Amino acid sequence: MTINPLCNTGLFQLQKPQDLVAKVRHDLARMRSNPNDAYAAFDFFVTARHLPEWLHPQDHTKVEQLFLQHIELRICRHLADGAKHFEVNNPKHKQVKNTWFSSGAWGNSWAKGGWKPGTWGDGLFITLDPRDTQTQALGAKVSALYLAEEVMEVVEKIVI
Repeated sequence: MTINPLCNTGLFQLQKPQDLVAKVRHDLARMRSNPNDAYAAFDFFVTARHLPEWLHPQDHTKVEQLFLQHIELRICRHLADGAKHFEVNNPKHKQVKNTWFSSGAWGNSWAKGGWKPGTWGDGLFITLDPRDTQTQALGAKVSALYLAEEVMEVVEKIVI
């Protein structure tokens, strides 16, 4: 039996950043297997949002630098904080206009505005806010799965 006292050492087997990366991979696999699974999306974005803090728990400047360097992490932070707190009132959160679920063969897929791969048909979707001009690189609307894949690439680069 391994006992993990809860004093800044994680939770159960999740004790270091690499453990959270494994959890994010697990959550992404759940999203891939069911792109309509809001629980998996919640788990993915909330976990990925906190990776910078696990990497640099005592250095807020380094944490903020990671968010500044990666639009994917800023979008992730906006989604996660909104999901956890049901409202977004931090002025840093200017990457997401709204989230929505589309059911049906075509859903809103004929709507105007820069669609990225994975935004056709059923699923979980995010309308990005151009106030953060770097969101434009991803398009106006993205699927949660597409965004999660992009976030996963960033996560694997920043966590050794």
